[in-house]
Amino acid sequence: MKSLKGIPAVFIALAAILALAGAAMALWWESLLIDVTVETGTLDAQLSVHGYGDNEIELATQMNETTPEVKDVSNITCTLSEDGKTINVLVQNAYPSITYFCEIDLKNTGTIPFKIYSIDFSGNLTDVAEEFGFNNSVIVEGLQLEPGDEVSDTLVIHLSNNAMEDTVYTGEVTIVVEQWNEYPTSP
Repeated sequence: MKSLKGIPAVFIALAAILALAGAAMALWWESLLIDVTVETGTLDAQLSVHGYGDNEIELATQMNETTPEVKDVSNITCTLSEDGKTINVLVQNAYPSITYFCEIDLKNTGTIPFKIYSIDFSGNLTDVAEEFGFNNSVIVEGLQLEPGDEVSDTLVIHLSNNAMEDTVYTGEVTIVVEQWNEYPTSP
């Protein structure tokens, strides 16, 4: 009969060999890495002013005034803020039936396309103006501008005969733009 004393030693040796082989196989590994950087673009729009005035002299000429420049008693100024986000319009000594205008540009100064989401005219000027809006209908809701694109339009203010004497009327035009692929969602 054979002795069983050597069998446990063989199992221990075999287990040690398998453990070392497994450890050796487990040491073969490799790491893969995907490094992701996302740089977002910018949504930016700016306004500019390239002219303003009124039609007082033109009307006086049409009415055969001998010195039409004498009728030029009111005036409009349109000034741009430093950041290009606001145009301040001031009409002084205004009276009904004269048309005031401010020629403006809207430019996409960002790196992604945008669409005009909304244009809102507000203030008590809307109550007495026969016309208070964009004359050329270029700056309209849904208009898309690519980066660097620019459009021009004319803001027109024409007071009705309902305008009161010695009164201050104020108005505001708010243009909201949003990224092109989200139009017409609410900003």
